[in-house]
Amino acid sequence: MPRHNDDGRWIPPIYSSGFYPPKTGWLYRWQEGIISLVSGCPWIDGAFRVSDDDSRLLPQYKTSTLFWCNNFTQFMTATYDVTTYNMADATTPHNRWWPLTFRNEGTLSRVEESAEECLASKGAKWISALGLKSYESDILPHVDGGLAGNLATIVGLVAFSCEPKRLHDILQGDGAWHGYQWQGHHKNHGRFRQRGVVVNIYYDPANVQGSTEKTLKALEWSEHALLQ
Repeated sequence: MPRHNDDGRWIPPIYSSGFYPPKTGWLYRWQEGIISLVSGCPWIDGAFRVSDDDSRLLPQYKTSTLFWCNNFTQFMTATYDVTTYNMADATTPHNRWWPLTFRNEGTLSRVEESAEECLASKGAKWISALGLKSYESDILPHVDGGLAGNLATIVGLVAFSCEPKRLHDILQGDGAWHGYQWQGHHKNHGRFRQRGVVVNIYYDPANVQGSTEKTLKALEWSEHALLQ
């Protein structure tokens, strides 16, 4: 059954049967701020494989599901692919939808579940492009320390900056997110009611030494902005 909040507005389901099957997306490599399309990792039986000659599942680091609910509730996030399990039966933090919040460090905002509701930045071009205008603080001056934190959620926000099936166009054709900078694009945004995006972050089998849990956590939570 559909769910609604106390104001009668739609919010995402807590059972996997409440979602349409997700459509297959693209696999990209992100290296030092440069995004390139990955080939040779086939999609078989609903999952990416290591290579054409190696049928093992591509190992996952992190997954996020991001929904644009409506213009009032806006973004809600989950820490898993919600089409694969019942949130109602899960344990914390996988058992609920979270509002989009941030851990602020000076002027840098890191995307995180259950933290501060406002960005530490204000007036930056990426804020409006990613649908985060209402997350700006009313009292901050014009500052831009950028965005970091949960990489899967950041990728989801970038996907919502364009209509479905246009993500490849903005990343590869327009170079909208390049070299840690938001370069922008002129496509229509994709923030429409009840749209959801699932983002999987994988370890890179071509970069075993550099793509580890330690290095990825440092990238998200210890280093500079991933998008500015």
